[in-house]
Parts: sequence; structure tokens; C-alpha cells
Amino acid sequence: MSPSLPGSFLFCDTMPCYQPYPRSLRFPVPLSFRLFCVLILMMVPHVGMAQHSPSPSSHTAFPAPFFTSAPVVRFATYLGGSQDELAGGIAMDEDGNVYVAGTTFSEDFPIQSSMHPHQGGGIFGTDIYVAKLSPTGEVLYATFLGGTGDEFVSDITVDATGHAYVVGGTNSDDFPMVDSLQGYRGGPLLHSDGFLAKLSPDGSSLLFSTYLGGTGEEGINGVALDPEGNIYLVGGTNSFDFPTTAGAFQPHFSSRGVFGFDAFVAKLGVDEMGNYAFAYATLLGGSGDEVGARIATDPEGHAYVTGYTNSLDFPLRDPIQPDLAGPDDDDFSGDVFVTAFSPDGSFLTLSTYLGGEAAEQSAGLTVDGQGDIYVMGWTTSTSFPTTPGVLQPTNEGGTDGFVARLVRSGGSVWSLGYATYLGGTGFDETYGGIMVDDEGRAFVAGITDIEPFPASSPIVEAYGGGLTDAFLLQLDADASQVTYATLLGGNAFEGISGVAANASGRVCITGGTESADLETHNAVQDRFGSTPGDPESGGDAFVACFSESLVATEDAPGAPIDFALHQNFPNPFNPDTEIRFDVKVPGHVVLKVYNVLGQEVRTLVNAEYAAGYHRVAFDARGLASGVYVYRIEMGDFEAEKHMVLLR
Repeated sequence: MSPSLPGSFLFCDTMPCYQPYPRSLRFPVPLSFRLFCVLILMMVPHVGMAQHSPSPSSHTAFPAPFFTSAPVVRFATYLGGSQDELAGGIAMDEDGNVYVAGTTFSEDFPIQSSMHPHQGGGIFGTDIYVAKLSPTGEVLYATFLGGTGDEFVSDITVDATGHAYVVGGTNSDDFPMVDSLQGYRGGPLLHSDGFLAKLSPDGSSLLFSTYLGGTGEEGINGVALDPEGNIYLVGGTNSFDFPTTAGAFQPHFSSRGVFGFDAFVAKLGVDEMGNYAFAYATLLGGSGDEVGARIATDPEGHAYVTGYTNSLDFPLRDPIQPDLAGPDDDDFSGDVFVTAFSPDGSFLTLSTYLGGEAAEQSAGLTVDGQGDIYVMGWTTSTSFPTTPGVLQPTNEGGTDGFVARLVRSGGSVWSLGYATYLGGTGFDETYGGIMVDDEGRAFVAGITDIEPFPASSPIVEAYGGGLTDAFLLQLDADASQVTYATLLGGNAFEGISGVAANASGRVCITGGTESADLETHNAVQDRFGSTPGDPESGGDAFVACFSESLVATEDAPGAPIDFALHQNFPNPFNPDTEIRFDVKVPGHVVLKVYNVLGQEVRTLVNAEYAAGYHRVAFDARGLASGVYVYRIEMGDFEAEKHMVLLR
């Protein structure tokens, strides 16, 4: 197993046990994680694993769905510069604003209102990007975040007031720290510590950040919040001195596995002054290897975590499956674990294996209002424990996704409400994430190389033709049928890293693509930023959002509900930018640009426009650097915004 690049950060394309991935699905991860194929998927959940991939036309289809009406696509856009972007996670607030975070190799990533306007770089030139998009896809901010080393991002969440919380790993000694609980990186040169960063609602400042780790290597893979503002973290560590707290469930490192990793779980409480402190920090594992993948909470402060284990002695509590089903002597096989902690982190309220005779990996977890747990991921097992009456009770071949619902039937008694495979005879993985609505319907995201796929989307009607496409589907409450499914893909590769939903029923996904022909809609960036076909150029991130309830209205799909003028993008710019505006009803539109003296410098639009979303390019060649005002008139509607030309 030879590295593709020198040093501690290596790429996933050199694993001899699995097929190489397109560059957009690779991710720089610490050397110790890189050595363990299964653990890599937890450190970077959007990286997939395929054993072999015959041509898509040779595959049989996903289980046939029962379709409802096609959804309204609010927007679908690229997001990236001229090099690689690797999506890490997505979140959404109740207003429908979308928050995405990932890793970028691009110095020209389209930043806007940035607290860090320049990429920090590192041996591999990676930095974090964090962006906030409006419900219509307008970029509200986009910023770099990082030090002079390399960073990777695993997850993002957002609170009720619009603060974004980003987690991952960094080997930068100068990662920006604000009121940190651990102000130094504990690992050796080029090894990563976990990081947590909290951004202001406008993305202009860092309000809190900290390292988390010992003298080995760590990555934080999941983050969640409870209604009180407490922060919950999950990840993996091989540090014997990982900083646990007094009274924690498992204060001492236990792994004696080949790669020597334990999972960890931490809760940060906030006092009346808004200062953070550890409520608890605990390890979780047996004598084998573990890594925590995702975390969720409930209003009472219980933490629910999932991840990977190959330990025969993983700590259990009232298990649904009391024994490890995968072989413990196989470094690359194991089971999923699902574990729940008490609010103070001192004991378990549930802990169980979940898996079959081969390999499983979890990649998503959520908890509904009844306290039921939903977990999803992928499996190569033919004996994964499915339940009667589900959509797909058997593995159709190779790698299939799985979705399971764990139900508490009273006291400490848990059972499988349902468990189903999800896939065909090709390569299918549900590692993008899972969300559940008030009716118990699960939205699941992942990738597939199956054609035909049961898609009913205004974005695409068929498989895109590349190695993989992203998918989003909705299962009914008992997982007996698919009520909605769509593909998003072009002629190259797509991966997926997250799904988010809010109470109004809007659903958004993010991932990575190497397709220059991805179908966009109302996009802030409708062109592929990297060079198509250039393996060194890599891929872009993408973001796609679907309407409330995934059901179309009687109006045209995506028709504006009001007139609007959006902020130009990019901004600042040189010399080209794009201005978008929404026309509620057909009419005459005038859009002009003025300098700060109020003098008109350009007329961009003076014509009749149909109802819909529109855009116009502005080429500022010949104009001096400075602030400009663009003003629109549409009937009684008038609006103006400022933009900055920097030469």
C-alpha cells in the first residue's frame, strides 16, 4: 500500500482492497486513518467504498417507488474554484437558509463577506470553506477558515440564531483559537487534532474555537446541539492521553486493535455568560477498533451516537443485537454500533451492535420526537438483520445501503421498528445522511451507479451516465415503499456528504461532482469551476434544495413568490459578476448600475421579462475600482444593492 503523496496526509485512491475513486471523492486524511479503509469512511463520511463497478447498464434497478408529484427545485448550484472542493456537511435553519462546509484546494474559491479572505494553505494546500446561502440560493457569506497547515471538515450544524458550528481535523499549529478549551495541538508533526469552530450569523467573525485531542491523532466527525445550546461531539482517537473528564463513562483508552482507535463523545456546556466548558468527555470502545461517525440529541440531553466497531467486547446496554456478527479477525469488517448516553455522560441507556456477517458502516443518525432512533449506512453483508414487510429484505449484490429504525417499546426495552436494505445489483451506498419528518418518513441521501433509477425529478429523469450519481429518496413511515426519489448527476462522478431539512419541509443536499454537465437551476454558480477531464483539477461541491413537502404547486415549479433583487456573486469581483432577480408576474424590468456619485454607468436590462428567476452578467472592464450601486425597477417594486469592483 504505497502512498500517493509524501507525509501524513494521503489520498484514498491507493487502497488495493477497493476500486480507486475520482479525485472529487478523495480526501486528505491522517495517515493512521488512511491505513484503515473502514475507519476512513468515518473520518470522512462522504468517501465511498466500491468493490467493483461494472457498467451501469448491466445493473438492475432500485426497488420500484410509489411516486407522488414531482418536487419544486428551489436551486441547484455548483460551488467551487479552479481546484478541488470536497463537501463535508450541510445544515439548514428554520428560515430556510442553508449552511455548507467542506475542504477546498482552490485559492480562488468564491469567497464573499469573508472573515479569512485568503487561503491558509499547507503541504497539500487545503483550507476549510464555510458558506451560507439564502432560501433562493443567494450567497450570504462564503469564507475560508484554517491555519498554515491542512484541514478537513466532517460536519456542520446551526443554532436557532444562525450561528454555524463546524467540526473536523487540523494539523495546523496556528488554527485560529477563540476562548479555547484546548489552545494547542497535541499531536506530533502533520498529525491532526479535532477542531470545533463557531461562526457569527453573518460569517464575519469566529466566536469560539478549540482543538480537541491528545498526543496521537483525532478527528471530530459529528456535531449536534440541544435546545439549551450545549454542543455534542463524536469522533475517533488513537491517543492514550485523550482528555476525558472525571465521572465519564469510559475514562481510559481501551483499544488494542490493529489500528488502535477508540471512539469518543464529548459535551460542551455553556454558562450564563456564554462561556463553554466540558460537561463530559468520554471514550467509547472495546479491545478492537472503533470510530464514532454521527451524533444526535434529544430535549432531555441524551446523546445518541453511531459508528464502527470490530470489538467483541464493545460496551453494551439492553442490546437489540448482543453479539458482533462481523468477523473480529478481519481488519476491514465489523458492525455498526448504536449507543445512547445519559445527560451527564456517566452511563449508557442503550448500546447495541447492528450488522451481518461481513462489513457495515454507519453514516447518518437522527432521533424523532418520539425518541426513536434512525440510522443509515452501507453493508456488504447478506445477513444484515432486516424486518418483515420492508421495501427490500435482501442484499441484491455487492454493497447496498441500509436504513434502520430503533424503537423503545417501554422502559429500557428496544427493538427494531424496521430495517431494510436499499440498493440493486450494483454499487449503492447511503452514506449521505438521514432526516425524518413529523410523519416518520425518512429522507435518505447517498450514491448509486444503477440505471434505471426510480427518479421523478425536474432536475434529471435518468441516470447521468458517470460512475456514480447522487440520490435523494423518501421512505414511508414503515419503510415498505419509496414515496419519492430523484437523481442528481452528470457524465462523470458524484458523491454526497449530507442532507438537511427544516420544519417547513424543505430538503437540501450537498456533495461533490466532477461532472461539467450537472443540471443547475437558479444557480449562483452555473459553471463547473475545475477543468473538465483534468484529474489534477479535481471537482466542485454542489448544493441542491427542494421545495416544501416535496410536492409541486399549481404554479410553475420554482416560480417566485415575490419580486426580489439578489446580491451579486462573486462580490468583490474582477471584472465579471452576475446579478440575479426574481420576477413575480410578467412585466417590464429596468436594471442599471451607478457609481457612488449617482451617475449611471451601465444599463444591464431594459426589456419585458416573464415570471421566473433571471440573471444577467455584468462585465466591469473599463470601470475603475470602487463601490457601485445596481438598481432595479419592476412595476411598483424598486430595490438597490452595492457591489465592489477590486482590480
